[in-house]
Amino acid sequence: MQTPSYPVGGSGEIARSIVPVIQEAGGQVLVNARVAAILTTPDGSKATGVQMASGEKVLAPIVISDAGVYNTYSRLSDAGRLRCVYSLDIVK
Repeated sequence: MQTPSYPVGGSGEIARSIVPVIQEAGGQVLVNARVAAILTTPDGSKATGVQMASGEKVLAPIVISDAGVYNTYSRLSDAGRLRCVYSLDIVK
């Protein structure tokens, strides 16, 4: 049985090391930036970006949420439109 391991410098080192990789691939990482909503296609089959609390819209081919499953599907998206296998159970 293996014992748990922790990154040298703490868990923040994981984020600090992956940000340059995302940026080199053309991605953008926003921190301390409040998201008001996840934008979707009209039929809700795909996330297309996010709307920031400031009103700015950031369009993206991939949206990654670190807000947790409940917050992502019940607070940031219209669970009736964004299709997810979990959304029906989460919002109940």
